[in-house]
Amino acid sequence: QLYRHTAISLEMLYSQKGARSNNVRYSPLDSTTLITKYGINLNYVEIPIMINYFDKPKSHFGLGMTNSRLIGSSETMSTLPQINLDFTKYPFKSDSYDIVACAQMHVWRGLFFNIRFQYALTPARTSSPPSLSRAQKQFNNLWTVRLMYLFI
Repeated sequence: QLYRHTAISLEMLYSQKGARSNNVRYSPLDSTTLITKYGINLNYVEIPIMINYFDKPKSHFGLGMTNSRLIGSSETMSTLPQINLDFTKYPFKSDSYDIVACAQMHVWRGLFFNIRFQYALTPARTSSPPSLSRAQKQFNNLWTVRLMYLFI
C-alpha cells in the first residue's frame, strides 16, 4: 500500500487478441480481387503493473501499463479469385506496450466485476500485406469484461 487509498498491483495474464471479418470488400491493391474472409489470432502473456485507487472497501479504479509478449499467432484470408499470400513476410512484433485503465466492483464475498480498456502504444505489426490494407501499422486496442473470484 502506497498511501491510505492507493496500492500497486502486478498481474500475469494469458490473453487472446485478434480480429475477424466476414464482410466482403475489394482489395485496396486490385479492384478485381474480393476479400471474403479475414482473421487474426494472437496469443500473449501479459504483465500489467497498475496503481489502484480504492474509493470503497474492495472496489477500485486503476491505471497502469502492460508489457505483452507474443507466444503464438495465426492469420487467414479468403479471396476471389484465390490468391496465396505468404503471411510470414509480414510478422507480428514479439513485444507490445499498452496503457491500461480499469474499474473493479465488489459484487459478493470474493466475487468481483471488472471492466478494462487497453490502448496500444506500439503496433502489433509495422507492415501488413498490401493486398489486405493500405494502412501499414496494426494496433491492438480492446475492452475486456470479466467476472473474477479472488482468494483473499
